[in-house]
Amino acid sequence: MMLVGTWSSLTWHWRAGRCPRRFDAIAEAIRGQNGSSDEYAPDEMAAAILALTWDTGVKARALLLMDGTLELNYRDGRSSDVGTISKCWEVDPEGYGSAEARPWDDVRALVTRVVLDSDFSGVGMTNFGYFFHSMRNLVEVVGFEELSGATCLDHLFTSCGRLETIWATSFDASAVTSAAYPVNGCYRLVG
Repeated sequence: MMLVGTWSSLTWHWRAGRCPRRFDAIAEAIRGQNGSSDEYAPDEMAAAILALTWDTGVKARALLLMDGTLELNYRDGRSSDVGTISKCWEVDPEGYGSAEARPWDDVRALVTRVVLDSDFSGVGMTNFGYFFHSMRNLVEVVGFEELSGATCLDHLFTSCGRLETIWATSFDASAVTSAAYPVNGCYRLVG
């Protein structure tokens, strides 16, 4: 394939959906690293690449995926086994004292599913108070056994009115010392 024309005509072709595939791959790689869903014209890619920050090191992370899944994992670097990352936040290993203190609080209405990856228990967290509070569109939680050993489950799923299913292969609640209203307002949840 030969590209002929100026950058402005190439940009026009890009935005009109007639861009060479190699630019699509570069733009997808940029979005994968910065967690954005932005579209990039070829003349915007250099600046976007220079603005990238590298999220490395073993950390607890909350990832909002394009399909509305909130994935929690503990690994080296930002990655998902479940889907395409839209946004990413570090999880404070000490937990949160309110729903507003969670860095993902501003996207809570977008979350329809939570996946706790099998590596998440490696964080060693014990305070899960308010973790999923007021996620009004949350329907399903997968991997709840990863919270075994928790001491605080206060308001964990409070006001998650559409929550129907919490999947767990097992759950050890013997360490729980505080569980104020963990499922208050979860009217579709049946046991």
